[in-house]
Amino acid sequence: MKAKLTKPIVLKKGKEVFGSTELFNLWLNRDHILLECKPITLWETKKGLQMIYGELVHIEYGECC
Repeated sequence: MKAKLTKPIVLKKGKEVFGSTELFNLWLNRDHILLECKPITLWETKKGLQMIYGELVHIEYGECC
């Protein structure tokens, strides 16, 4: 069974990918072409957290525009 994706887990990944909470927050609050919204608008739902986490993984592995 997969571990539940929580806000602290997504926040930790964001800090790892961007190097700081401040830079992660900047990314969360900018329009994202593929998500067609600001990622922060997705923060309150399970599906939204999954989408944000997925984008962070893409960025981490250089698969993002």
